[in-house]
Amino acid sequence: MRTRTLCYNDAMSDTRTHARVPIWGILSTVSAPLGLIGITLAAIAAEAIVRKPPGVSLSVYIPNMTLVAVLLSMACLANGLLAGIVALAIRERPRWLPVTGIVTTLGLVALFIYVTSVD
Repeated sequence: MRTRTLCYNDAMSDTRTHARVPIWGILSTVSAPLGLIGITLAAIAAEAIVRKPPGVSLSVYIPNMTLVAVLLSMACLANGLLAGIVALAIRERPRWLPVTGIVTTLGLVALFIYVTSVD
């Protein structure tokens, strides 16, 4: 009967066989919605912190705030879409996770286009 001794390489090969966390799929699913919620909460906090007369817009005191908020929103949406594409490219499992992230991101883009086109 042959006995096998456990060495460092065997221990490393055992850890590689465990299931990997689908980080790209998770990132694609949560980055767009959580990023947009964070940007919205930051805008609300800025509105509450800045002292201004009633009825005056915050954009009078911080002129580029709207531009920065829109650019950050687009960055969150692009991040979710790219993370989903990367997850599909490297074939992460489960497959529904990056697909859900891509569909969610494209749905939010469609919602933004609809809201900005309505007069």
